[in-house]
Amino acid sequence: MDRLPRLRMLSEGPRDLTAFIEIENGRPTFIQGGGYGEIWTGLYRDKHCSMHLKKVAVKHLRSRSSMPADVQKLQARLWREISVWQRLRHEHVLPLLGTVSIPLAGVWMTEVGMVSKWMEHGDLHQYLKDRSLTDAQRLTLFMRMG
Repeated sequence: MDRLPRLRMLSEGPRDLTAFIEIENGRPTFIQGGGYGEIWTGLYRDKHCSMHLKKVAVKHLRSRSSMPADVQKLQARLWREISVWQRLRHEHVLPLLGTVSIPLAGVWMTEVGMVSKWMEHGDLHQYLKDRSLTDAQRLTLFMRMG
């Protein structure tokens, strides 16, 4: 990518995809949670073809407390992660498509979620569990390259 368009993209921030993300039954579908966040799914409506929907993953960060200082740290961590992810360019790393604002039931969750392409085979642990040793070795090689 040329340096000037990339700098412009970084200065403008991530694309706000809120108007293009649809949620079934008014609530995102929960997929998996970890210590610092949760993954939900949504449907991305392409602005060029309103009938074409793509499944996307939406990552929300989670705090362990609702104390104002902790919420502030969570927001800082969110924007730091967005900033880093937005700059990543590698064939083995999914790009950040943009962000979406979705109020979630949990008060300790960020409303801003990070949107990426949905991958059908789950997270890395599940993918490796379901694959042969050869596939796992190949994936390990790819990770070392990335």
